[in-house]
Amino acid sequence: MKITARFVSSIGAALGVAGMLALMAPKAVHAVTAALVQVANPPSSPVPNQDVDQPARHPFVLSCQTLISNEGLCTTRSVPPNSEFVIQAASVALFGAAGVVDFASSEGGVTQTTFLPMSVQPPGLDFVSTVPVAAYADSNTQVTCTGVLGQGANSAQMNCTFNGYLISLP
Repeated sequence: MKITARFVSSIGAALGVAGMLALMAPKAVHAVTAALVQVANPPSSPVPNQDVDQPARHPFVLSCQTLISNEGLCTTRSVPPNSEFVIQAASVALFGAAGVVDFASSEGGVTQTTFLPMSVQPPGLDFVSTVPVAAYADSNTQVTCTGVLGQGANSAQMNCTFNGYLISLP
């Protein structure tokens, strides 16, 4: 019984001493640990990193308009450098004549063309389309909108708008 009592009291004493050291010297323990780990990111050789993109942070719109006769195109301004434009919706309007409209964008150097269905708006001379799409436009490229008018149509005003968001490229 005495051996068990001595053993328990020895363990209690050891735990008491450890607890006192932890209370008395937490800064010293932290300083020793921190000295062992040093993280550096010098300007001469920085660690590459990228912010996690969230679409709500970078909404983006490109648009163009032109007066066309028979056929024509309009080109948006360029996608900003070091960014990719994710196109989520396309809106197109032809005012004054029926026709067919498509848009083209470049993804990875390959041009994608998307045709947009047009519907007539009363009184019958305006045609519009607003559709969800899944397209991309590379950095420093433009989105092109092309319209071809129907037979007998002389001219029309074409407006194209592309909504989405930007993704930062490394």
